[in-house]
Amino acid sequence: QGQGWELIAPIYMRAGRTGDAIAAQERAIRILGSTSEREVVLGEYRRIASGRITADSKAAFERALALDQKSAAALFYLGLEAEENGRPDDARKFWSRLIEITPGNDPWRIPAQRRLMLIEQRK
Repeated sequence: QGQGWELIAPIYMRAGRTGDAIAAQERAIRILGSTSEREVVLGEYRRIASGRITADSKAAFERALALDQKSAAALFYLGLEAEENGRPDDARKFWSRLIEITPGNDPWRIPAQRRLMLIEQRK
């Protein structure tokens, strides 16, 4: 049953039914258990629904990072949250860590490098 919720959540997202997608992902986590990947997906859905990283989406990214210290997605979004909330030093730490631990072809690496470059230019 949990796998069904996990399967339908992205379908809801593509259909623009963000509230249903969030509910489905939350149910999947309750049934199947929390993993870094599942928490990142939940955080992304919450971010998309609100248009920014809210306290709820940040909490999901923090849980993801606690479950996997090398979660590039969690590091990226936590850096983004820090930047959006006027904490460039924290953003720099998250993105520098992401760049440090990811290979050159990781899809999160280039966006983190660009964000880090923008922060450095604003100094």
